[in-house]
Amino acid sequence: AGAVSGAHKEALPLPFPLAQHDNWQWHFYPRAETGGAAGPGGEVFVAVRMWRSSALYRASAWVFDGERVHTVCFGDVVDAKSDKAGSLEATVVEVGSSNSFVISIDDDFVSEGKISVRKAAGGGALLDVKFATQVKTEWDVPGQAEKVIHRPLLAVTVSAPSLLPNSPPTVSLHGYSKRYYGPYPHYWSYRFITFVGKDASSGEPKGFWTADATFGYNKYNYWKDFSAEDGKAAVTNHEEKEKCYHQMHVGHCSGREVHLKSKYALRELTLRSERSDSVMTEAFWAAEVVDKATGKLVMKGYAFNEHCMGTI
Repeated sequence: AGAVSGAHKEALPLPFPLAQHDNWQWHFYPRAETGGAAGPGGEVFVAVRMWRSSALYRASAWVFDGERVHTVCFGDVVDAKSDKAGSLEATVVEVGSSNSFVISIDDDFVSEGKISVRKAAGGGALLDVKFATQVKTEWDVPGQAEKVIHRPLLAVTVSAPSLLPNSPPTVSLHGYSKRYYGPYPHYWSYRFITFVGKDASSGEPKGFWTADATFGYNKYNYWKDFSAEDGKAAVTNHEEKEKCYHQMHVGHCSGREVHLKSKYALRELTLRSERSDSVMTEAFWAAEVVDKATGKLVMKGYAFNEHCMGTI
């Protein structure tokens, strides 16, 4: 793993949840520089999310094996223990059934972490993820006191034998993680894309993450580039927010566009309680980056696309 860079290099362990709204998410996708992870269709994707609002506490984990989506768990957290060392263990009751799972997370934001999901009744892990932070950065959100914590280019290994029977016992992937918390406005809407591809000259992983969001009356747009050269991962560029926006499946900045070309997997999550009602889509795509001026292809790779709208 490369050296951690960003606003704070020291450890920043935090209990979960914090504040009126807290979102902690991880997305893992194929290594574009090696042509993708092994799997029935050549691509393996994994998504994990912990979501807490004033009236809803939910956990979600799912896997795409190259052909279809497997829901590992999606349900309400009924019991949880968390500490300031970045550890969380939660019992999750599946929505629409009495099945229960235990999700365990160890993640201090700067070193190695792990996530596992198992059935509460016992047995081995359904999903076991290990990752190492290579770059961490934080920045302000309009209208919020707490910064968002972003970690692109996580170095990841995934083991899920029952869900990925045609893959190797351990699959190497790239990853991205985000954590934000605070008194977010009741009404909101946003689009988000994170992308990783292969640098044309060095062959090293290269990518970005970008959003077009409205939180209450606050506008929040960005495009951040990252790369890994000589074994060191770093955030390399921040586009002007006024020139960043999304149009459905196309993300724009001043000189480039990312096009979501072919959808591998899609999940729709309904986040509804007596006080809130949001609908969220999570999708993995094959994507291309093109130069706006020339229309020439700059890079191919994989993207995670998230869209959410409603109330929290």
